[in-house]
Amino acid sequence: MLGKHRCLVDKHGSYVDWKNALYREYEKSGAHALIGKFHDNRASFACDQYKKLTGKPAPVVAGRRLVSKEKDKAAREVLSKFLGHSRISVAAQYVGSAQ
Repeated sequence: MLGKHRCLVDKHGSYVDWKNALYREYEKSGAHALIGKFHDNRASFACDQYKKLTGKPAPVVAGRRLVSKEKDKAAREVLSKFLGHSRISVAAQYVGSAQ
């Protein structure tokens, strides 16, 4: 933690350096072989949460949207906050198109 701010990067470092070091350690630890890529895990989490929120599989799993546009949008709003993006357009990268 850096001062009062919640930050994993020390005051002399950069986010890119921190992220690259984290990824190197992740690869060296063997975790990547066991649990896969970060994005894949986030997508799996998002799809699981989408199903909990809507009662139906995510469009990327089902091949199409199976819930109303309103229910889909509400789920994407929740997911965008879960994933830390606060933009529902980013949720499409994890759960598929809203079409």
